[in-house]
Amino acid sequence: MSKTVSFDYSKALTFVGQHEVDYLASAVKNAHDQLRGGTGAGRKAESKRFYFETGYSS
Repeated sequence: MSKTVSFDYSKALTFVGQHEVDYLASAVKNAHDQLRGGTGAGRKAESKRFYFETGYSS
């Protein structure tokens, strides 16, 4: 399995500006760091919230 993901957004540049793509780079890096570091909300927090909001366990 590859450890990198690439996304060709060249076709999207007809309606999304390059500056908008550049603006998202920090959000993508933060999401990546949280995922790899295990510091995001994660399954435990999400399942607790789901139970609290619905009464059903996942």
